[in-house]
Amino acid sequence: MLALQAQELATENGIESFSVDWNFPFKARLRAYWVGYLREQLRVHNSGNKFALTAPDRVKVSKWVSMAWDELSSTTIANGYKKAFGPLLDDADNAAADLIENLSRHCAIDADIGEVDSDDDIEVNEVDEE
Repeated sequence: MLALQAQELATENGIESFSVDWNFPFKARLRAYWVGYLREQLRVHNSGNKFALTAPDRVKVSKWVSMAWDELSSTTIANGYKKAFGPLLDDADNAAADLIENLSRHCAIDADIGEVDSDDDIEVNEVDEE
C-alpha cells in the first residue's frame, strides 16, 4: 500500500520511480543467489532418492538481500534519486561517495567510526616558556 502511495505521489509530481536505476541489478543479483541455491540442491541430490526442492529460510534470504544491496555501487543508487534530487546533488558528492565506497570495500576505513564532530578535534596546549 505504501509503495502504491509513493508511486502515485511520484507520478503526480512528474518524478520517475526512484528505484528504476538500481531495481534491475538488485533483483538480478537476488535471482542469481536463488538460482545458485536451486542448482546446489540439484547437484547434491542422490538420483536414487525422491527429490524435493526446499525453500530457503528467512536468514538465507536476508543474507542474499544484504549481499545484493552491498554489491550495488553508490553511483547506481544515487542515479536512482538524480531526477528527483538532481539539483541538490553535484559531481563532488558522487565522487566523494565513490571514494568512500572504494576505501570501505578495501577495508581502508573504519566504517563504525561514525560522524566526526569538530569538538572531537585534538587540542594542543601550548607550553609556556619560562
